[in-house]
Amino acid sequence: MTNVEPIISKLPLPKGNNNYFVLCLAVQEAVRLYPRYPTEISLEELCSRILRDAGKSSAKSVRRSLERAVEYIWLHKGDNQALLAIFEHSIVEKFSAKDFIASAARYICRLRPVCASLQLVPTGTPFRYVTEEGMPYFAIPCAHPAVQTILPAFLGGEPL
Repeated sequence: MTNVEPIISKLPLPKGNNNYFVLCLAVQEAVRLYPRYPTEISLEELCSRILRDAGKSSAKSVRRSLERAVEYIWLHKGDNQALLAIFEHSIVEKFSAKDFIASAARYICRLRPVCASLQLVPTGTPFRYVTEEGMPYFAIPCAHPAVQTILPAFLGGEPL
């Protein structure tokens, strides 16, 4: 789950819970469909799209899992900073599963870099590569002094 799971994991929801997994799947699909969800695509259709991956027998059971996850988040929200960032304001009224998923997808899509196809691949020699999907990227030599100064920021502050 590309960039969804690290954000959802910061919410007050038990990670071992199946509802957590279903919520991650729903937000991931909403990100993929952004901005069509929720204006052109309903929550029911979103639930149908993730039905198989969620391991559920019906879209209704997927929706129930999403509603339980969002209810748990609402009940344990406190002053959770990730939740405040997703909604971009303090939360006064209870949010629905549809609203939460749409807000989370919008938030994640705004976090995406402008040049989403750019990848940093540490290597000894520079080459232009193509991913399996046909997306071009460059391998950047780690030993270059300029790369040494910026690489820790890409690796989460960890030195090489």
